[in-house]
Amino acid sequence: GQAHLAARHLERIGDHITNIAENIYFFITGNRYESYNK
Repeated sequence: GQAHLAARHLERIGDHITNIAENIYFFITGNRYESYNK
């Protein structure tokens, strides 16, 4: 229903924010941010 759609939407926004934050970190430091990728 509506709540499920909203939850999926928020989850997608969270993923985008994470990606943007990683891109900014990489742009500033030149290092990949990978504390949880391993």
